[in-house]
Amino acid sequence: MKPTMPKFEPNPDKARINLRKHRVSFEEAQTIWQGSILFEVDEDHSDDEVRYTAIGVVANSRKVVRVTYTQSENRIRLISARPASKREIGRYYGYTQGYQSEG
Repeated sequence: MKPTMPKFEPNPDKARINLRKHRVSFEEAQTIWQGSILFEVDEDHSDDEVRYTAIGVVANSRKVVRVTYTQSENRIRLISARPASKREIGRYYGYTQGYQSEG
């Protein structure tokens, strides 16, 4: 069964800045919700709101990205998206391989 895609809050200015800085579009980043994702709480970067990170593979590619976002009841607001580091890629594949072997 295909996962349900969440609704994303658009922010064209932030998306443009992110693409220029990290070379990952928010459109690409949103597609990681179509597959397996490693979710974590990002406690280091904000006292004002709860932030999360999601590490996953961009749909129809092999690019692993790390997405920082906030979530309200019915929407996700992307803060940044960048290529995952080697360490993050290792954690992601360690998580997803363990998850797949259990099922």
